[in-house]
Amino acid sequence: MTPASSLSRTSSFPSLRNPVSAARTMWSSPGFWIFDESRVLIETPAAELAITQPRQIAIYLRTFAELAAMAVYGSQTRELINRAIADFR
Repeated sequence: MTPASSLSRTSSFPSLRNPVSAARTMWSSPGFWIFDESRVLIETPAAELAITQPRQIAIYLRTFAELAAMAVYGSQTRELINRAIADFR
């Protein structure tokens, strides 16, 4: 099973959200994880940063909301992946 077909298959699981962005109008920072809106961990090439200040956490909550709004989910994810697979054949 290829990574693309695995991602396509898991996109049908109702309890798993696989956001896939087809088009971006903004770029995210390095990878970040939000924990209960009380901490954000940011992974950079040089270090892992822990953000705990509410004003700074709010920036990452807005960033995540904007990226999530650009993403596609469920059947749209599978359509996007299948189109990409077809383009590379």
